[in-house]
Amino acid sequence: MGESKRRQQLDPSYGKTPLLTSQNQKEKHVNAIIDSLTTKFESEIKAIASAQSIPDNYLEIKQKIHSWLERVLEPYRESDRTLIASSMMACYAQIANEYETSPLLIKCFFEILEPLLPEKNRAQIKKVIQKIEVELVSQ
Repeated sequence: MGESKRRQQLDPSYGKTPLLTSQNQKEKHVNAIIDSLTTKFESEIKAIASAQSIPDNYLEIKQKIHSWLERVLEPYRESDRTLIASSMMACYAQIANEYETSPLLIKCFFEILEPLLPEKNRAQIKKVIQKIEVELVSQ
């Protein structure tokens, strides 16, 4: 039996999902995932980005995006999922900041991506989310 077949039997993901070692690979995968996500959930993301308060269907939207993202990230190694989630969180924070969207956009993606984010990032972002929640409640 060849080495490749043996490794594939031991690790079903062997050879299927690249290890994101270079900045170029990371950017390519993150951009592809964000593009797919934006295309698939364009109206939902726009609704959240323009919301003045939490919409009635917020939990439903969040669950749909979460389920889709889980399926898309499933083939990646755990370290790569963390890398992708961190990059996505930074991207959506930047979008919210540059385009002055509703802070709910950051809150939504943090709640979706939180389990995948590194612990140190979670604590920092959680503080921002708490301020956002206070702001949303006071409106």
